[in-house]
Amino acid sequence: MLRTIPKNVIYYIIFLLSFLLRSLQITIPLNVDEVSWLHRSTLFFKFLFQGNLAETFLRHHPGVTNMWLYGSGMLLNCKFNQLFPELLDMKQSEDILSCLNTIASQNIPISLYVIPRLLQAVVTSACMVIIYVLAKRLLGQAVALAGIILLILEPFFLAYQRFLTTDALQANFSAIGMLLFLLYLRRKIDPPGIRYAARFYLISSGVFMGLAVAAKIPTLFILPGVFIWIVLIELGLWRPHFHPRGWRVQMIDMCLWLMTIFLVFYLILPAMWVAPLETLSQLRAGLSEENDYITHRFFLGEIRDTKKVIFHLFYPLALIYRLSPVVHIGLLVCILILLIPKLRRNLQNSSELLALILVSLSVMFFLSRTNQKYDRYLLLIYPQLILLAGSGWISIFVLAKRRFWMAILMVGLQILVLAPHYPYYITYFNPLFGGGKTAQNLIHIGQGEGLEQIASFLNQSPDANSFVVASYMPNVLDSYFQGMVLNLAKIAYSDPNLLIQTNYVVSYISQRQRESTINPELLSFFNLQQPLYKATLHNVDYARVYSGLIPLPENLKYIQTPLSLSFGEQVTLLGYDLITSQVKPGEELVIASYWKFWQTLPTTARIGMTLYDINGKIKQTSQSSLINNYISLDQISLGTIIRDVHKLKTDYDLPLGRYQIALEWWIPEQDQKLEVTDSQGKLPGNKAVIGNIEVVK
Repeated sequence: MLRTIPKNVIYYIIFLLSFLLRSLQITIPLNVDEVSWLHRSTLFFKFLFQGNLAETFLRHHPGVTNMWLYGSGMLLNCKFNQLFPELLDMKQSEDILSCLNTIASQNIPISLYVIPRLLQAVVTSACMVIIYVLAKRLLGQAVALAGIILLILEPFFLAYQRFLTTDALQANFSAIGMLLFLLYLRRKIDPPGIRYAARFYLISSGVFMGLAVAAKIPTLFILPGVFIWIVLIELGLWRPHFHPRGWRVQMIDMCLWLMTIFLVFYLILPAMWVAPLETLSQLRAGLSEENDYITHRFFLGEIRDTKKVIFHLFYPLALIYRLSPVVHIGLLVCILILLIPKLRRNLQNSSELLALILVSLSVMFFLSRTNQKYDRYLLLIYPQLILLAGSGWISIFVLAKRRFWMAILMVGLQILVLAPHYPYYITYFNPLFGGGKTAQNLIHIGQGEGLEQIASFLNQSPDANSFVVASYMPNVLDSYFQGMVLNLAKIAYSDPNLLIQTNYVVSYISQRQRESTINPELLSFFNLQQPLYKATLHNVDYARVYSGLIPLPENLKYIQTPLSLSFGEQVTLLGYDLITSQVKPGEELVIASYWKFWQTLPTTARIGMTLYDINGKIKQTSQSSLINNYISLDQISLGTIIRDVHKLKTDYDLPLGRYQIALEWWIPEQDQKLEVTDSQGKLPGNKAVIGNIEVVK
């Protein structure tokens, strides 16, 4: 059936399908690393225009291939802004350099991601066609077609094909480079004239590998696998497809290949033109510093040092959760056939498949020995693994009596896996192992997806542009949100007083996974509250919005129980919200109180909350500082209204019934409780009874 379809039609279908999947809903979601790479790409072209070539080395990844592509997209953004001033969310600039300066000095709005993402969609879709063409020559049309269909529809792979990070171009270019190199090695020994012509494959392989290395240095983890290829070929173990050429010829070819890789790296990184030794030194220092850095990451339910032996399980576990069940089936069948000699003899391309396995194992081995553990690093071997899975499925087709329907089953199952995650493909985790709901308890997840939903929720208010929001991954939220965004991580670790400015606070799942490394007072403060909104994707709460410390005027109108109780002349209680309307013995009573500060209180002042029974006897009491002592009272400006949250842990033997809730302010060093007056100036004492609570069974 495949032979009746013109090959050009297959190429067009592969390209169009790939392009559509990469461009539909192109602004959703945004990955946190994209913000950095688009900013670096803008700086890259800015330095090029200024002639400051030494500064074009911006990162030890080094991401040069990406910066050329994404920076070109930013140039097009500047051109479009000149031609159509209202089209993009940009200020007008006199020239291209001024435009790049403007973009580089501010957070990048989501509208400026569209053109760079479209450019990447074109390039990566073309790569899918090239991978298919090369795989067809190496493994046969059936395996190539099965593999490319699975690859195009693989959720996690597709997610990063859409993102403006180093991973997409690294994976695609390295896969093309590997296939070209295998095709070169598989050629029989040719006469000298033909041999030089055949080296086109070798040089082309070096070019694509050079582009992949320039995108991301860990591409070099492929090399040990390639060296093993050469050894096995020269030992004659891969006959008849791979013929020994002699060690001298192989070494010459390897040197030529490696020189091509380095030459491409040199040519596309302008910093190498003017300061090669300094650039290489910076590259080495950056890589060494990153690998030596002690990183603690969430793994198997807790924060662990990535240098621990248990982290050798990270990448195998990540593969289990990130590969689709369809790919798992194909991979298992392929590996099983290769392990059983009787079945392996029936394979026409067993040596080529073993070559792909060796490269994958080489990458896995060296990745496991680095301190940086990220599931996306596995994308480097996704094309190889999925071509292996394609071979496994073709073996299933051969055994089945109805091959056409088995092919439909394979494609249908892969679509069923992919479709529910549109356009949030990064939220995919293997459903056979519990999906995201289970994965969130095992591995680090969350790269910014869901924050656009938070922005949409906040932007619904007509006054959204005046809101101040503290958020984890603030640059992602800022690309969608109309108001001001503060860095919650910075607040948590170094500048807690910034929290006094916030109307809303956004927590994120990767932050909550690392709760033991976050300021416990801040974490406890928000854990007590119910979120105003949750961005839930596939049963996982990625992002949550909480009321901030500074309530908006519109929020004050909806206080559950408005009050006007003055504590001395320093502070007034404007009211409270009962977060837990009833409690069981042993549970926590939680209220949110609204305080207006008229005078500066001593930093040691504390708030007491007491439960009285119907006879006026104290049954429970608790004391806490404002906002769990997270911010200092002397940092609060006079006239400021603060929303605080208080809790009281009830005893397990607390009798059932109705209780009164009372609040007080106590200054320890003066052993003084502030006198309470109501709006009529009456003096009920130094405790304010504000409401009632039911303790139920």
